[in-house]
Amino acid sequence: MNKINIVYIFGAALFLALLMVVQSGRTERAISDAVKANAETARLGKEIRTMQQQWDDTKQIQRRIDAILTQGEFKAYVDRKNKNGRTYQVQFTPLPAQTFDRLTAKLFNTPVTISKMTVSRSSDQNVSLSVEFAL
Repeated sequence: MNKINIVYIFGAALFLALLMVVQSGRTERAISDAVKANAETARLGKEIRTMQQQWDDTKQIQRRIDAILTQGEFKAYVDRKNKNGRTYQVQFTPLPAQTFDRLTAKLFNTPVTISKMTVSRSSDQNVSLSVEFAL
């Protein structure tokens, strides 16, 4: 019977130990990447939930719209407001161009859904505006 050389046994054990160290390093990196991806997914989930709550609350949306419409510079130009089920329609008397710019900037920068906006020029300086919001 042939004898197995002890050097071969130590060489094989060393090779296996080295292979295990390399594999454990790769596994640690894969776990670290998965943990980072999970944290990013959780952050995005919280952000989406916050946005969903912000856009789905009909009473809060109506309060935001009313807050804009009751501001001093816009209050005088509101001609009529009408709430029909899931829509809120607002008609304005002819607005000066600068007031129209400020009003549209406020409306576009507020988290509300504008389903329809009709703009027409009544004169060189005035603009008629009708806005329909989805609640």
